[in-house]
Amino acid sequence: MSITILKQTEISAAISKVASQARDTQTAIHQIAYSVLDHTREFGDFTGAERLLNALPSGQRVKSLGQWFDVMSSGKLRLSQDPKTKLWKGELAKDRSDADFLMAKAEGLDYGDFKPEIVSKVIDLKAFLKKVEKVSTDDSMVKDKQGREVPAVTAETRAIAAKAVAFLRALPEVQAAVK
Repeated sequence: MSITILKQTEISAAISKVASQARDTQTAIHQIAYSVLDHTREFGDFTGAERLLNALPSGQRVKSLGQWFDVMSSGKLRLSQDPKTKLWKGELAKDRSDADFLMAKAEGLDYGDFKPEIVSKVIDLKAFLKKVEKVSTDDSMVKDKQGREVPAVTAETRAIAAKAVAFLRALPEVQAAVK
């Protein structure tokens, strides 16, 4: 593929065109996702969700859209990407009800606004210690792929993280950094 370098005058027009197309695309994706969610609620057919996720390029925040389906179905529609094939596949809980599908919330919450994009940041020693401390005390629960409540951080991992915190805090360079 060869990319043509635009002149400064062409760049401005191209940006305006992309902005308009991107807004239209975002609106269309939300309409399709909302319609697919309603179809899944009514008929139990989630193939539209799989097709939509598999059709979108990664720049469209596909993973966020997959999470949007999960949350807007109260965890009853789970979509995951196969690490080998990169294809999205869904699983719909048999114990679902219409109330599980949060249609009013889904209508007003676009998947692009659903979760913030991750912003890269530098982690210094103080921030690193804080992260390890958080892991050492995290007793929160999450749902696994089968919908079961499980610890977000295993007891074994918390115990090792607590030992790591104690070890790190004893280091002179860490003591100096956290003052």
